[in-house]
Formats: sequence, C-alpha cells, structure tokens
Amino acid sequence: MKADSLGNETNVPINDWIDIGLFADAEEEDLMFQKRVKIDQEEMDFTFVVDTILAKAGIDPRHLLIDRVFKDNIKSVKEKLAQ
Repeated sequence: MKADSLGNETNVPINDWIDIGLFADAEEEDLMFQKRVKIDQEEMDFTFVVDTILAKAGIDPRHLLIDRVFKDNIKSVKEKLAQ
C-alpha cells in the first residue's frame, strides 16, 4: 500500500528491494547478517545459513522504510537443523 501527500492510500503490488536482517540477541542490537533482497510477492520464504544460533529475524531491520506499524517487522527465529 502506498499513500500520496494527502494520505490517500492505494493498493499496489510489491516489487521492492528490502533488507532482511538476522539478530543474535533478543534486544535487536547485534545485527549479525543483513542482505538486500527483491520482494515481489506478498509471501516469500528465505533461507540463510549462519554459524550461530539467532534470536530474531526481520524485514527492514534498521527501520529505513516508512512504515506505520514497524513493530511487526521482526520476529523470533525458530531453529531448523540441517539434515
């Protein structure tokens, strides 16, 4: 969704380069990994291999984009063991 200077909102398909970040701590201070990816669908899966256990992952981890509700951008990480 995008808004003009008067606040009129319009739904538009997403097609943006957005940072994805991985945090080592629950306080979101230790950003261990960050990668800019092209997001062109409302739901996408990403897999990153790292050498430590992470606490959180998020879209736009440094809050560079304008977002009315930025608190939902970062979530706790569930560990998945490699097989």
